[in-house]
Amino acid sequence: MQANAMPAVQYTVWPDDLHGHRFIVKLVIERPDPAGQIIAMPAWIPGSYLIRDFSKHIETISAFTSIKKTGLRKSIPLERLDNDRWRLPKNSASCEIITTVYAFDQSVRTAYLDQERGFFNPTSLCLAVQGQAHLPCSLAIAPPTDQSLLGWNAHCTLAPVKTDLQGFGFYLAKNYDDLIDHPVAMGHFDLIEWQLYGTPHAMAIQGLTAEQSELLDKEQLARDLSKICAETIRLFEPRKPKAPFSRYLFIVNAALDGYGGLEHHNSTALLCKRDQLPYQDHDAKTPKKTYEEFLGLCSHEYFHAWLVKRIQPKAFQP
Repeated sequence: MQANAMPAVQYTVWPDDLHGHRFIVKLVIERPDPAGQIIAMPAWIPGSYLIRDFSKHIETISAFTSIKKTGLRKSIPLERLDNDRWRLPKNSASCEIITTVYAFDQSVRTAYLDQERGFFNPTSLCLAVQGQAHLPCSLAIAPPTDQSLLGWNAHCTLAPVKTDLQGFGFYLAKNYDDLIDHPVAMGHFDLIEWQLYGTPHAMAIQGLTAEQSELLDKEQLARDLSKICAETIRLFEPRKPKAPFSRYLFIVNAALDGYGGLEHHNSTALLCKRDQLPYQDHDAKTPKKTYEEFLGLCSHEYFHAWLVKRIQPKAFQP
């Protein structure tokens, strides 16, 4: 991506402190409101209609601008207006806001980071720029700097602009609402892929042990998920079966405990128990009911890609 092609609002996310569970986020605002730009952290996430107060996880926040003559950065004050809003000084030039965000919540609603994996919803990390939320914005996903984690990959369904083979790099969102509707996962994955009516689908699973990863029955998952997704497509698009998105991704955190999901524009974030997935080892075969619970979760969230994400009351629309 060329510098002169960058949008006026740019986000960069670093998985900075894996042991301390902290992301660093840089927000660049090229043209701040001369009356005093206001920035805000969301208090809730679409699909989960409770106040979550994501700003409570911000540990540090600071703002900087560049001195034209020298090119050096200088610190500028941020006025805290309330629990989740800050204001820059009037007539601020292009500036950047740096935040450190604590991320240690296994749920599908927030953000998580450790030595094994990273996950975030942009609602938990990315400050909204008041008055500019309708503008295109970019998201740069940076890889961890720890050399032992060079094998990490990143998965995100935003439009890629310039990314490496591992998925790290620049993505583009149509606006802030588009940005926050695309969760990001990073780490090691078991990847299952299939095609439906010309649309690529994938499931990226994190959290399995080495033995579970080796025994995971990917063929059964692909077969069963393909049937579920095909039925959903035919239900909503009976005349000409075709998904309303160019691709779809199931992001799965397989943990010791937990169950839940959250729908997004063309993806979903899921939390399940490891023993809910199918394995080829017949001595430790997943009970049918347990596996069906996982498939039910997948079906439920995929269904929401139509009903809730695309079929919704006007009050739900930006």
